[in-house]
Amino acid sequence: MPALAERAYLQTLHGHAQGEPSLYAAALGDLDRALSRAPDDAQALVMRCRVLQVKRQAQGRATDADNQAALDACEAARHADPGSADVLLVFARLYDDTCQNDLVDVVAEQAIELDRSLSGRVLRHRIMLAVQEERWEIADRMSLRLLSFEEEQRKLGARGISRRMGVLPEPGAHLLRAAVLLRQDRLDEARRELSEELAADTGARADRPFEAASIRGLLRVARQKGEPESALLAQRLAVLERQFREGAAKNPHVATAVAGAYLWTDPDAAADWLGRGGAPGSFAEAFHRALAYRMAGRHAEARASLETRAPSERWEQACAAWLRSQLSP
Repeated sequence: MPALAERAYLQTLHGHAQGEPSLYAAALGDLDRALSRAPDDAQALVMRCRVLQVKRQAQGRATDADNQAALDACEAARHADPGSADVLLVFARLYDDTCQNDLVDVVAEQAIELDRSLSGRVLRHRIMLAVQEERWEIADRMSLRLLSFEEEQRKLGARGISRRMGVLPEPGAHLLRAAVLLRQDRLDEARRELSEELAADTGARADRPFEAASIRGLLRVARQKGEPESALLAQRLAVLERQFREGAAKNPHVATAVAGAYLWTDPDAAADWLGRGGAPGSFAEAFHRALAYRMAGRHAEARASLETRAPSERWEQACAAWLRSQLSP
């Protein structure tokens, strides 16, 4: 059983990296074989939950049946392994993707209680959701909590719980804190956080979209304070964005990654990058573009984006109704 579950995991990783749907089917086939021999095997049930969520997210359009299949698989996994924080993380992603936002907070906090090593990943998710929903008290509290956790792990080094549990470090803690501060016009504090993020990204070259997002944030602070923009930062941004455009011409996912980073410091630019791919190809694309427009204060364009792809599935209708409720008349 462990060998089949491990192979399913590797097939899912390759399927996600290569954009190859057949690998998800192969992974699920391995898990079906494992479960036919041991129906209550917790490892196989947890992996089936995770694979179905990744498959759902990767396919062009998710149906209500896809959602229910993933939720049912994760309920079976939670029953088999009540202590699995991984299962709760999958629930959080499913709830987020289907706009059941209140449930995200509940399962996310439970995941941290079960496995503190996942704090960075979970808190990033909660901050992003809180900023999108303009729940500033939660965003403020969670972003401070994330910085505190990241600093603790940095000081502990190899003794930190995340390193010991094999959770890889991720960029963006200072960027997300800056996103909260920018929206509250706390510009000097935002500048400090963006400078911290930029120093980390420039030193490690860990994430070029985050580096560019940090630069855009710093240039935005300068504009809002009536100060001259840094010519060096503007030049570096031009270099990065030229590389992004070249990459996006070959792979449209590059534009999505850039927009995902820009959303936190320059939602206008994020919306423009999302628009580079032409008309939305699915409701999910139309929804995320509309969300970027709404975060940029461009409510008419957000409404127009939603209208390009009429929602047909129940989850699509729920997401469209939620976003419309956030738009000004």
